[in-house]
Amino acid sequence: MKKLITILICITMIIALAACSNNGVSDDYGSFTIGKTYSYDGNYYAVSNENDTTIVVTVYSSDDIEVFSFEPCRRMDYWGICWENDSYNIWVQSGDLGVLCYRMSDEVWTLDYDAVRPDYIISRYDSWLLEDGNGHPASLETNTTNNDTVSYETTAVATESIQIPDYSVGMLDVSLSLDDLIDTYMEFYCIDPNEMESVLSDYPTYISPDDRFIYYEDYQVFLEDATRPFDARIDVEEPQPDPIIITPPEHDYHITRTLSLDYLDIAEFENDYWAEMCFRSQVDTAIYRGTILDSSSTENGYIFALDDSSPNHVTFYASYYVENYNINYSFHLSNTNVELYNRYLDRCNELGLPTCDQITDEVLG
Repeated sequence: MKKLITILICITMIIALAACSNNGVSDDYGSFTIGKTYSYDGNYYAVSNENDTTIVVTVYSSDDIEVFSFEPCRRMDYWGICWENDSYNIWVQSGDLGVLCYRMSDEVWTLDYDAVRPDYIISRYDSWLLEDGNGHPASLETNTTNNDTVSYETTAVATESIQIPDYSVGMLDVSLSLDDLIDTYMEFYCIDPNEMESVLSDYPTYISPDDRFIYYEDYQVFLEDATRPFDARIDVEEPQPDPIIITPPEHDYHITRTLSLDYLDIAEFENDYWAEMCFRSQVDTAIYRGTILDSSSTENGYIFALDDSSPNHVTFYASYYVENYNINYSFHLSNTNVELYNRYLDRCNELGLPTCDQITDEVLG
């Protein structure tokens, strides 16, 4: 389970930051939904709920009797579920494991790695795969116009052009030492790198017992493993089909180490150029999607965004550009566990990172 959790967190850092009962397609989740959804004949419905770290999918009969439940993925990576249109199989989509099938037999849903996804089930990756060097959606073309705007033109039937105005970028004026943070929290969690065996033996990974501290000592070794076919990955006992194709943006290949503190994800880059490229891709995406908040300040190295495109989740995002680091955080405003947000505020206070008063007031009241 520890191995799975580490993979979930780090692939989430690669991909960065609707109703499906009738197999409709939404802009953000494809055929999938994070809301209540019925089987093709209405005999069952499924709902998903959060606990502290994972998603619990619960299936009910049409007369509201609980039938079965399972935990398919980490909470922060969840992108919805979808029924097949002629069976009771449920497909789960997440930002880490991709799209996987839970096959039903005798009212028990179990993971089926050999399942072939029907063509009518569209994943988020199918329509919104971030694959170019700047992290822009693959379905969009980017053009520079007069060196002061970036134009996004859809390649589908629609030909709407969205202008991204020029903006200045500067570093956040704080000092950060990843080595000092690692030393401090390894001591706090009594983690001795000389005595503790790595969770994944082929590359050093250190995790606290409560998963609040996760450190990848060599991110490129992880990235190489995470982007190869699933049946060739480290520590996989049996060959498995590759659930998704991961195409990281160019800047991810220049990350040296990563550290997650209370879901505040810190990526260390080779130099500040690549940290800036990562930050710019996040700014571009927030502007394009219309989620960036007025309290953001790109010239001072931080942005806040609020994504309310999902009918069930409103998600807050924060991104910071500090020296050769990029720092990211996300929080579902529907999450009733405000302690998770308080931990984020504590980490920001320690590191000197600004926070968003608008979101803090909404979460904490």
